[in-house]
Amino acid sequence: MGRKPDIFVDIMGGDEAPEEQAKGVLEAHKVLGPACALTAVGQARYAKLFDGTEVSFIPIAGVVGMNDDPLRATEKEPTTSVGLAVKLAAGHSNAAAVSCGNTGAAVAAGRRHMRALVNAPYCLAAIAALMPNFDGTKTVLMDVGANPSSELNAYDYLDMGWMSAVYARHLNPQVERPVGLLSYGSEPHKAPPVLQEALALFRNHLGSRERFAEGNDLMTGEYGGLVADGMTLNVALKVVEGTLKGASTTILAGLCSVFDDSPEIKGTIVAATKRTMAPFNWRNNNGALLVGLNGNVIIGHGRSDHTAVTNAIMVAEDVARGNLLSKFTRALADARASGCYH
Repeated sequence: MGRKPDIFVDIMGGDEAPEEQAKGVLEAHKVLGPACALTAVGQARYAKLFDGTEVSFIPIAGVVGMNDDPLRATEKEPTTSVGLAVKLAAGHSNAAAVSCGNTGAAVAAGRRHMRALVNAPYCLAAIAALMPNFDGTKTVLMDVGANPSSELNAYDYLDMGWMSAVYARHLNPQVERPVGLLSYGSEPHKAPPVLQEALALFRNHLGSRERFAEGNDLMTGEYGGLVADGMTLNVALKVVEGTLKGASTTILAGLCSVFDDSPEIKGTIVAATKRTMAPFNWRNNNGALLVGLNGNVIIGHGRSDHTAVTNAIMVAEDVARGNLLSKFTRALADARASGCYH
């Protein structure tokens, strides 16, 4: 049996920090128990939140706020909670840092302390979120915020394709689903040249389909992974979150209005709706993996409550225990050795 995962949680990051972060850490500890080593990183005065528990605590004074300069997290010797959490996880396949604060700071700290996973050619960092599908599976969305389209070439998309395939296989090893390249039309000629080149690479090396994936392919379960630039997928992810919330709220209100004189039926409808929509609640899917670097960083929503924090930690534990970092490295190294990068 390998060494148990080490998870370092920045409890100072996020709108509800540090109290909700601390609650999330403690809840995760109840679930994971001694099989996972949890360490909270934050200002010394909050160490008391973990008194009497088996959760370790490392004090540090600095905090990168949601509106602060992300580069504050890039000091060689960290003085901020997110910077230290990331540095502690750097270079270890069975470790991960978790932060629900300033996304730019988490990415910047990862780039500073973890460096690129492979070189020749250099591998960009990207953020991989998990989208729940209507068939009960999950699809890897990459990139959801680290790189705008203007910075990407066809081989950057191919790197994300390889890593999406690895992550998708880890999530569901029994079923091999294709990795798709997202565009605004399925026909290849509609896309800009860089995406046309990337689609050819996907077909030749990943066995992907002849067409692009489109927005209406989201949540169908047809794809194990969907790849696009950071702006496109970040917008898509937020649109889906907002639409699901708005649609469920509207439908629930309409149903309840029909049974306004029957509290018992209304209660049943509310309970059934919450149960049905729970798999699609962002809190239950919190935690996006920063890939392409020599270390694991899990980035959560800035508005995370304790439930969302717990679920981000569960993603971190799964990634660390599953040794995904080594699998990403092997896939990218093999791809480069095969000669598909010119």
